[in-house]
Amino acid sequence: MKIKIRSLFFAFIILSLNAHTAFAANLNNTYVGSWLDYAQNISEGTGSRSQPYKISKPEHLSYIAKKVNSGTTFKGCHFVLCNNIDLGGKEWIAIGSSGEVSHCKFCGAIDGANMSISNLKVDKRNQSAQGLFGYIESAEIKNIKLCNCSINGKSDVGGIAGYSYLSSISNCAVDGIVNGQENVGAICGRVYRGSIKQSASSAKANGIFYAGGIAGNISRDSVVDECYSLGEVCGSGCIGGLIGININSLVKNCFSRANIVSKTYAKTYVGGLIGSNCGKLKNSFSASLINFEADLNFKTYIPGLLVGKNSGVIKKTYYASLKSNSNKLKPIGQGDHSNASTELQLNEKNTTKLMNSNKLFGIWGKDLWGINSKINDGLPYLLNVPLIS
Repeated sequence: MKIKIRSLFFAFIILSLNAHTAFAANLNNTYVGSWLDYAQNISEGTGSRSQPYKISKPEHLSYIAKKVNSGTTFKGCHFVLCNNIDLGGKEWIAIGSSGEVSHCKFCGAIDGANMSISNLKVDKRNQSAQGLFGYIESAEIKNIKLCNCSINGKSDVGGIAGYSYLSSISNCAVDGIVNGQENVGAICGRVYRGSIKQSASSAKANGIFYAGGIAGNISRDSVVDECYSLGEVCGSGCIGGLIGININSLVKNCFSRANIVSKTYAKTYVGGLIGSNCGKLKNSFSASLINFEADLNFKTYIPGLLVGKNSGVIKKTYYASLKSNSNKLKPIGQGDHSNASTELQLNEKNTTKLMNSNKLFGIWGKDLWGINSKINDGLPYLLNVPLIS
């Protein structure tokens, strides 16, 4: 009997110590495991457009992830960030997932209210659909700044979302590193019949196939509008300063000043704006730096100041070959020039002069573009999208 009482006593002490340790860990934010383990219900708001659920701490954000990954879609529900959120580099489980048979999808609306989500860490190298959101469908994501993210996934990997289906992403910015194998983008990995608008990246996007400073793969009437990339894009096949591959979609009013680093594969298409363009590109410019070795085989390595391979339409789009390596490149590396504007044939001096003149804004629209010698190194900039400092 005494042995049993003594055993129960020690068990009670151990449980008490564990509870105290967990409580202390919570007080000091020294969480272990993933954020899903600390999810807390959101008590403020009703989820309506006028009274959205209020996200004020990491535990609220992880609650959304926990519910979505258990089958809740939050269709028709609205959320708003009330504070800057620091995820502290603890393991994040993406909101939503994509499988071969079924998806766990987020279908609601989140307004970041220009707050920041910092130190997001995802390390799922063998899993697809990774990012802050893994899979979104008929969703609206806006006004989120993602700072110092570190994301590793397989395919469909992005900072804001891995896979966006019938969804809109707007006024978002991403800084950090996004790594994957296929369909890798600083903002979104793959966009299918969706849109990315007024968004920017200073992040590094690394992928093997279809990597871009904004999105890796856009298709089926998707739209990328008023976006820019200042970061770095690395890959081996179909990589671009903005988009890896554009399939029957539209890219307009965008620019890239990305640093593009590529390795040769069976066929490597590299573009200052788009790696492979099978859609429409207009009212944009590239001042990307395309890095390559002087002795590359240009039969397999196909770079272009604007587009690596083109079978689509390019209009009113310019380039500024500002670096020494770029003087070896053509505006379009390979493919159809018949639907490309004659402006593409302007040489470096004339193109740069045009970009720094008021004539350009009569072509593009003064309501979207501005120019100032002290902003964006004197190159045109988007009036509605703040430059990342």
